[in-house]
Amino acid sequence: MLRTEMTGHRQTPNDGPGPFGPYPEPLPGWLSVVLPPAADLTAFCRRWKIRDLAIFGTAVQLGGDPSAPVEAMVGFWRAGQWVLDDFARLQGEICSLFGREVNLIERATVDVSNNPVLRQRIFRSVRTIYLER
Repeated sequence: MLRTEMTGHRQTPNDGPGPFGPYPEPLPGWLSVVLPPAADLTAFCRRWKIRDLAIFGTAVQLGGDPSAPVEAMVGFWRAGQWVLDDFARLQGEICSLFGREVNLIERATVDVSNNPVLRQRIFRSVRTIYLER
């Protein structure tokens, strides 16, 4: 059974290093989303075999709505390793991790999308918050 334990402590981008040194990309101090503690984020991503996790959209826009859902993109080490029920559990866990609603999309889906508007919208504002090499 998978479970995320919350400690109540939240880490902002400027509070210190992420799981592998500083967060993979410089994050602005005015993010409308508070990032989970690095240890919790690392444990979550390793448990779900996530290679990279990024946020985009209103969460990384100046003046973004702090009550809006976080838009996140996840890249797995191996595509197609999870079934729909697994993805639903992953969705629930990431919402608990961030303490708010998260709209999650898989990176592989964006990469093969025939919708250039969607891809441009995502990649224009994407900020990586977890990256394992």
